[in-house]
Amino acid sequence: MLSQEIAWHDRPENHSGALCVRLSSDAEAVQKMTGIRISLLFEAIGSFGIGFQLMNEIYFVEIEQVQHKLHSMSLNSDDFHFQQ
Repeated sequence: MLSQEIAWHDRPENHSGALCVRLSSDAEAVQKMTGIRISLLFEAIGSFGIGFQLMNEIYFVEIEQVQHKLHSMSLNSDDFHFQQ
C-alpha cells in the first residue's frame, strides 16, 4: 500500500476505511491460523509426552515383574540344590 501511486488511494475500493477493514481482517485470519497451528503443535507434543511416559511405566513394570520371577526362580533352584 505504501508503494502505490496516489491515484490508487483515490479509488472507492481503496479508501482508508476499506483498507483498514482489509488489514484488520487479514491480520485476524493470520492470527487464527497461527493460533490453530501452535495449539496443534502443543497438543501433539503433549500427546507424545504422555504416551512416552505411559509406555515407559508399562515397560518398567513388565521388566520388574520378569526380574522378580527370575529372582524367585533362582531362589527356588538354590533351595532345591541345598536340599539334595
